[in-house]
Amino acid sequence: MMNTISQGIDGVDRYSERAQFHEAIANVQEPFVVMDRELSTHAPYGYDMSHPEIPDEDKSFTSLSEYWTARTSDRTKIRRDYNRSAETAIDRFEERIDILRQRGVLEDTLVILTADHGEVLGEYGMYGHAPTLVSESVYVPTLFYGDGVEVTADGDFMAHVDLYPTLCALMDEPVPEYTSGYNLIEGAPDSRLVFNAKKIDATLLSKNLEYHAFGAWDHDGGHAFSDFGLTGKLLSVANRLVRTDDAPLNRRRPFTVLRTCFNRERTFGSPEHDRTEARRYCEQMFSDEIQSQSQTLDEAAQDRLDALGYTDGEIG
Repeated sequence: MMNTISQGIDGVDRYSERAQFHEAIANVQEPFVVMDRELSTHAPYGYDMSHPEIPDEDKSFTSLSEYWTARTSDRTKIRRDYNRSAETAIDRFEERIDILRQRGVLEDTLVILTADHGEVLGEYGMYGHAPTLVSESVYVPTLFYGDGVEVTADGDFMAHVDLYPTLCALMDEPVPEYTSGYNLIEGAPDSRLVFNAKKIDATLLSKNLEYHAFGAWDHDGGHAFSDFGLTGKLLSVANRLVRTDDAPLNRRRPFTVLRTCFNRERTFGSPEHDRTEARRYCEQMFSDEIQSQSQTLDEAAQDRLDALGYTDGEIG
């Protein structure tokens, strides 16, 4: 049976858990599956606490609010922080590869490195999580690392929904018919559309704001849509300029924020599919009945979400 390990770690204080997680990888018994959520490139952008060149004042960020307060006047530092965080994530990935190699199990282990979304660093007048879908938050890297494993996607285009059927195929398990993803061992076509969406749920001045931003993407680009009325648009703008932790930065380009939030449709790149076809595809995805269940978070989980900013108005 093939071992599988997926990259990522949970929590804001991610570096304090580094040694603990590496120890777990070194000692977990075969066969194993490890899910690890790497949040170094999520604001507050991560710092390698052991790095001697990082000033002490940069080692104290434990929440989104603290980070944006310290960075309200310096976009250059924000970009530097993000790039350094990406380098840190790769360094940690390579360290885990070394652990598997030292154990002698690397050739029998499939390692996957990916991300849930990218970040907006001043584009569209905003930082972190944009309220609408943009290419910077949609496109993310994915790496398959394994001896004798070769995945193919025409033009290197894939989607997260491809991970499950690909893993099923690699472990000689049947691929469920209900999945919309492709087995990347066999390949995935560039011509297909990939759906994604984010839900915005916020409260401002006792007004509730809830809407969906969604889009359809192919290898050459995508069409993004947002469906909410005038009140929702105004609340979204006010939320970004007043309420969120990064509001002081957003207020430096208020008209750009206004234009971004008021755009109902936006095209990125040169997608093969036109807007009508993309919109029809999204509506088809929304028409599928999806059953959901609510779950009460424990206090620790709620604190982590608060620190990361997810309970400050955005889920996605």
